[in-house]
Amino acid sequence: MKLLLVIMTLGVIASLSVVSIPGAEAGRSFTLAKGTCEHALRGTWAPTDPNTNPKTAGTCSINNLTIIKSGVTMNIPVGVTLEINNNGSLDIKGAISPNQGHIGINAGGVITISNSAANGIYNYGTIENSGTLTIQNTGGTGIFGGGTIENNETLTIQNTGGTGINNYFGTFKNFDIINVYNTNAIGNGVINYGTFRNYSGGTINVNNSGSYGFNLYGSTFTNDSGGTINVNNSGATGGIYSSSSATINNSGIMTITSSGTYGVQSYGPIYNSGGAITVSNTGGFGFRSETTNTFTNSGNFTVSNAGASSLGVQLLGTFNNNNHGNFTASNTGASSTGVRVYGTINNNSGGRITSSNTNGIGIDNNSGGGLINNYSDGTINVYNSDGAGIQNNSNLHNYATINISNSGGIGIQNIASHNIYNEGLIDMTSIAGSAGIWNYGTIDNSEYIKMRTSATNAIINDGTISNGGTICNTGSYDGTIPTSGNAVVTGCS
Repeated sequence: MKLLLVIMTLGVIASLSVVSIPGAEAGRSFTLAKGTCEHALRGTWAPTDPNTNPKTAGTCSINNLTIIKSGVTMNIPVGVTLEINNNGSLDIKGAISPNQGHIGINAGGVITISNSAANGIYNYGTIENSGTLTIQNTGGTGIFGGGTIENNETLTIQNTGGTGINNYFGTFKNFDIINVYNTNAIGNGVINYGTFRNYSGGTINVNNSGSYGFNLYGSTFTNDSGGTINVNNSGATGGIYSSSSATINNSGIMTITSSGTYGVQSYGPIYNSGGAITVSNTGGFGFRSETTNTFTNSGNFTVSNAGASSLGVQLLGTFNNNNHGNFTASNTGASSTGVRVYGTINNNSGGRITSSNTNGIGIDNNSGGGLINNYSDGTINVYNSDGAGIQNNSNLHNYATINISNSGGIGIQNIASHNIYNEGLIDMTSIAGSAGIWNYGTIDNSEYIKMRTSATNAIINDGTISNGGTICNTGSYDGTIPTSGNAVVTGCS
């Protein structure tokens, strides 16, 4: 037994190489070539061409455990590959810079980069990871650069002094797991200026970022069907930010929880094509669509538990809710509105919009130029709002179905000089406030408005109501109703 233990111990010692780079003090750098591969890293050098630059162009293979303690930066120039094979491991107390070179981590291979005074990896080359790549405790960014990274196994970045990943006009592909944890107070989880794609089967977790979880500029960010993105506990700013020149394509699952001011703030286009985007427990706005944003939804988009005196959704841009699109805003905090519209909502055929359990107004179509179009076979539901179900300060066109129920305030409040055009069905039930409809502006009904309410008045009219269709109610009304057209029918089927 003692002899076996001695042999095992000697085997471990033989496989462990702890080195310092000769002549390279902390803060210095060295270039990977034949000499540094064989003598510094204890690796195996294979020239690309024995007759052409055999000492400076080739592959350095690591097949054991090598620890570099000297705090230097290892440069990998063009024509050189650092290869970590099965059971090979490189633990560098410093940084790596693939300057047009290549890093390949094969299955079972490991690279650990830690305690760099600045960035962990400066990448302007190519990194392919099919093993384990860990960057931790850096003074700056975990990975920075404009090269190409393909992750096929596990990439972990944690406890960085700056941003976790800064893809600076490069290409980033993920097929497996990326974890970004604990960036500092000003650090983003991921900054993307280039092309970033999470493929089917890929998962990206961003937790406890100091600033945005994802900060997207002039870029294309894609989450494929079968891909998963989780953003949790981002800093005071928010979960995801995208500039006007950034595009988000989602067909998978994106979950943003417990963010700062914004769950998602977008100036650029978002395409949710059969995917699911869920935003919850934000300190302020769940989703803010800026004036240049167009959100095209044919999947599930859910915003819930926005902060007090805030908004579940604020739309200054354009929201197109298409067939199979489900857009839900619910459970907003004290004095908060479910959806506020300054831009345009187009709820197209087969689309469904729901605002429920709001502490304030369900849907506020604001005077800043808001427009709501509910087209044929579209549905808008407003449930359980403490304030008005819908407050219209602009223009609302209904060609399909609007359901409003259990409103603690007015069912629909139409403000002076603004318009509601109904060519479909507006159905109101269990309205407990002062009126089912309180109109100061213009309502033009050519189809059907039902009011089965316990409100003091079914309708209060201080504006103009034109009724070419049917308006029925189960209560009294105040004012001239209608001002033109068919009389109101008492009792609704």
